[in-house]
Amino acid sequence: MLPASRLLSVAALTLASASAFAGPTIYNSSAAFLALLAPTAYTETFTSVVDDNTNVQTFAGNGAYGFTASVAAGQQFYFGTDALSTNQANQTITLTFTGGTVTAIGANFYAIDLGDAFLAAPLTITLADGSSTSLTFTPGDPSAYRGFLSDVAITSITLSTNGRGAYATLDNLTIGTRALPEPSVLALVALALAGVAAARRREA
Repeated sequence: MLPASRLLSVAALTLASASAFAGPTIYNSSAAFLALLAPTAYTETFTSVVDDNTNVQTFAGNGAYGFTASVAAGQQFYFGTDALSTNQANQTITLTFTGGTVTAIGANFYAIDLGDAFLAAPLTITLADGSSTSLTFTPGDPSAYRGFLSDVAITSITLSTNGRGAYATLDNLTIGTRALPEPSVLALVALALAGVAAARRREA
């Protein structure tokens, strides 16, 4: 049997491996996602933006979190629906996070057409680590939410679409960190501590 000290080392390595190799957890419910965040999280609703005529926009956030949104040179943003979109179809939006370390981001992700109506077009959300998710929502569906919780920093995300006449759009963007570790991590910690306690009793 492994001594308690070695068992604890093995447990620590197991936890480190779980953290290092686990991809982000994806949530489809804004309520479920937001309930897991620390109270310092910041939400941007894009209602106060007035400058469409640029390809870079900087958002100061709440002091702890901020971000820069960018589209390709020569392109511009569109805020006509109080959301972040582009003025050309099929343009990629990149968000680069600034300030504190971000491990949680969530937003309503969807596509609109030239008349600002919801459009059933495929969207791909890609995180800086290369992980991605694709989704398509039917016209008129306002619940197109995705939340991402990661064990490592999320430095940027990109939103892209190749749907015909589709304008990639996001709204109600929340940036922050998780309030507590994932249940799977807590379970590993509990298991490791139980193993250490059992080993010590047997050694005694």
